[in-house]
Amino acid sequence: MNDDQKGSNPADRGGKVGRVIREYGLDGLGTELEIRWTGKGGDQYSLRALADRFNQRVLEAALEDAGVRSLEGDVENRYRLLTDDDVSAGMHQQARRELERAGVDVDALESDFVSHQSIYTYLTDHRGSHIPRAPNRIPGDASNVRSTRSTRSQAGHARSRPTRSSVSPRRG
Repeated sequence: MNDDQKGSNPADRGGKVGRVIREYGLDGLGTELEIRWTGKGGDQYSLRALADRFNQRVLEAALEDAGVRSLEGDVENRYRLLTDDDVSAGMHQQARRELERAGVDVDALESDFVSHQSIYTYLTDHRGSHIPRAPNRIPGDASNVRSTRSTRSQAGHARSRPTRSSVSPRRG
């Protein structure tokens, strides 16, 4: 069993993310997601960026399975055309039709796309991964709260407040 197939129940190894990794033959993607999320490989990525990366890899695998050759940037652009709210309905439909003509089951593909919440669940519940805490921040440290409150109160006193004489009376 590889590292993307952790868990005892084969039907539940990694939830939806794990299932999609297995179905599309994306061995090693679970490790890549974990490294990018925790920042162990250098840069740290958001869950949304990881979900986009994951879904693009799924799209790329579906295209390869259908025998479609992609140029650099094609996968990212096709993914954008399928998922971005700013894409016109016509462009969205055109992208779907092109994939369908190439032999890609677009409905199945889109149902295999995952959310950032699914990535989080996969990383925390199925891989046991967590982002390391920042060393200079202590959870529950009351001095952080006091510092914030004193800064707010100082800022409040520095503002000029209208006096009773500077406020014109309401006339009605």
